Order: sequence, then structure tokens, then C-alpha cells
Amino acid sequence: MEEAVSGVKGELGYQVYGQDLKTLEAKADQIVVVMASGQGIQDLGEFSGVLGQPNENFTVNRDAAARYQINVADVQDAIQTAVGGNALTQVLQDDRRYDLVLRYLRNTATPGKRSRISAF
Repeated sequence: MEEAVSGVKGELGYQVYGQDLKTLEAKADQIVVVMASGQGIQDLGEFSGVLGQPNENFTVNRDAAARYQINVADVQDAIQTAVGGNALTQVLQDDRRYDLVLRYLRNTATPGKRSRISAF
């Protein structure tokens, strides 16, 4: 399987999809055990690139945004700034360029407190 398709360079690869990361990890481990018992299998490994990385989904209340005449893209930009930061400009130092990033204070951008951030 090519690297562009699977994200892993090798002759054979597999991907496991689902919602529960712990279940996915257990299934991947089971697949490795079964594949390892095959004849001629060499250099078998498991690549778990997403385990332990939680995702958060935000849903924009379009009615509330419209009431304040704010479009959804602006709300999404504010969420991006709060969670991951946004590059405002670049700072030049000698021949190097660095992004100047704005983000909310860490104590307001932690997963436990994000649900309490309200724009409306």
C-alpha cells in the first residue's frame, strides 16, 4: 500500500475506523496478533497516530449568530483562535520569519473549560 493512501510506507497496510479510540486500539492489537502468525511476515508494526489525541466538535448556533449579525466563518475563526491560535503577522529576525500567534489564555482554552465559553 502506498504511503499516500495509508500514511505508512510498506507493502501492506490497514486502517481501522470508528468512534471509540480504546476499541480501535484493541482491534488494531488483535489484527497485529493475527497478522504476526502468518508465514513470511517480517517487520510487522502498528502505527497509532491518533490515539490519545482528543477531538472536540463545535456546533455554531446559526440562529444566535444571525441575531447578532455574525456569520459562521467569524465564529469559527474565534474558536480557532481560542483553541489553537491564529497567526496575526510575521516577525522578522535576521533572515528568518516567525509567526506571531494570538490565542486565549491557557486556563480558558483547556478542554474542561471550553464548554463554558459562550459567545452568545
